[in-house]
Amino acid sequence: MKKILPLLLALACLLTCVLGASAAASLCFVAVNDTIPLTLSGSDTPYYSGGVLYLPYSSLHAAPAGIITSYNSEEGTLVIFNRSARLTYDLNAGTLTDENDVQSPVSVAYRGGMLYIPASGLSHFGIQVSLLTSATGETILRFTDGTQVYDDSLFVDKAANLIAYLKEQNQSEEQPENNNPQQPQNDPPVSPPETVPAEVYLAFAGDAVSTETLEHLEQLEIRAAFFLTAYQLQDRELVRQLYAAGHTVAIAVEEGALDGQLQSANEALDAALFYRTVLVLAPSGTGELPGWNILEDHGLPAAEAWQNSETPMLLVCRSEAETLLQQLTQAQATVVQLVENSRVEQ
Repeated sequence: MKKILPLLLALACLLTCVLGASAAASLCFVAVNDTIPLTLSGSDTPYYSGGVLYLPYSSLHAAPAGIITSYNSEEGTLVIFNRSARLTYDLNAGTLTDENDVQSPVSVAYRGGMLYIPASGLSHFGIQVSLLTSATGETILRFTDGTQVYDDSLFVDKAANLIAYLKEQNQSEEQPENNNPQQPQNDPPVSPPETVPAEVYLAFAGDAVSTETLEHLEQLEIRAAFFLTAYQLQDRELVRQLYAAGHTVAIAVEEGALDGQLQSANEALDAALFYRTVLVLAPSGTGELPGWNILEDHGLPAAEAWQNSETPMLLVCRSEAETLLQQLTQAQATVVQLVENSRVEQ
C-alpha cells in the first residue's frame, strides 16, 4: 500500500498538468443574445469566487447593449458606458460610481495581468449574464438584454456548428506556415547610442483625428489626447472608439467667437460621451479664459526642440501622424497623457 500511494500521487499530478494544459489551450466564446461576436483565450475564462461570477473586462469588447469600455491601468480606472448609463470603477479605491454619482464598494481581481470585474455590475445596463458549456466542453459567456430569441439551452444547441467553425479557425491561425525550417543566422544586434529619452504631451487635431491614427497608437500602446471641433464630434462612432481605447477626448476651437464654439463643442461631446470638458485646444494668441484649461496650438515643433526640452513639450499633430509616431519611437520618447488638469508650458 505504501508503494502504491506515491504512484497515485504522481498520477494525480500528471493528470492535473494535462488537464491544466488542456484548459489553457481551450477557448471562451462570448455571445451577445443569439450571436458570438468575440472569442477569448482559455486563460481569460470567467470564474466563480465566493459565489461571485468574475468576468475579464476584455469580454465587454463584444459590446452587449451597446456598452463601451475604457480601461486606464496607469490611472487605475475602468469606465463602462452606453447612451443611458455609466459605471466608473476606481480600482485603487475599490469603489464603483454610477452616472448619478452614487458610489458603492466593489471588489475586482487580476489574473495573468487581466482585470476581472463582478458580472453583477452589468445589471445596471439591463444585461443578464450566463455561463454556459458547449457540447464539446467549451465555455460560453452569454450576455442577454431581453431581445434574444433562444433560451440558454437552445442557444447552446443552435451555436454548436458556429463554435466548431470558430475552433477550427483558431487552430489554423495558431499553426503558421514554415516553408523554410532553416532560418538564416542574424547579425548580432547593434546597441543604440545612449540618449536621454524626451517626454512629450502628444495631441492630435484636424486631419490627424482618424481611425488610422487610432490604429497606429494601439500598435505602439500609446495613450494620447484628441481635440475635436463641434463638427468632428458629430462622428460619434469615431469619438467613442477614441474614448474606449483610453485616449483623452477634448474639444478644439478655431478663429472667431470662442464662447459659441466652446458651448456647441461641449454639447456635441456630451451627446457622444455623456460628459463635458474644460480642456480646450485653441489658436495661438487666445490667452486665458476663466474656468477653462486653454492649450494654445503652436503647431508641431522641430524634433530637435522637443527632444532637448527640459519639460514635456506639447506636440500637436494635424497630419502625417504615422511619421510623427516613427520619430517618437526612434527618439525613445515617453508620451505623457494629457488630462483635464494637465499644466503645459506655453
